[in-house]
Amino acid sequence: MSQAKLQRNVDDISVVDRDSKLRMNFMPRSFGKAFYYMDSFYGFVASKTNPQYSGGVWDYAYTSAGRPFILYGDIGGECLVSTLHDDVEFALTNEIAGVLTTALTIIVVLEKKGSAISEDLRERLVELYYNLVKDGHEMAEKQGLGTEYYRLVD
Repeated sequence: MSQAKLQRNVDDISVVDRDSKLRMNFMPRSFGKAFYYMDSFYGFVASKTNPQYSGGVWDYAYTSAGRPFILYGDIGGECLVSTLHDDVEFALTNEIAGVLTTALTIIVVLEKKGSAISEDLRERLVELYYNLVKDGHEMAEKQGLGTEYYRLVD
């Protein structure tokens, strides 16, 4: 089955259609057995880093490099994003914010639940974290937000 029938493309990302069967398996396929931790901690991280976040339906997406991330907010929209410690705050597109929030959620999951996750999956999640940070930076650079993104990640 072709990906084009299952996803819609938006700039540097592919968003899984809400009526696609891929949506049901996105979390376990993307995050392995840690998907239930990702699911529970993502909302926490989003609410800590985005004062506008109020829950709601998430979209699931892939970066142009094919890495999975969770997207909240309207596609093409913008939101304020801060570090987990509220050090700095910048306006980013919702797509970049979703990549960053997913990466930060991986770190929180590894910190809080790392001992409950297999070593292989931990390594896979660490690699995904670094790759999402890189993909997010590339997306931010294309939009002239590279410095802001770097300050949020650093």
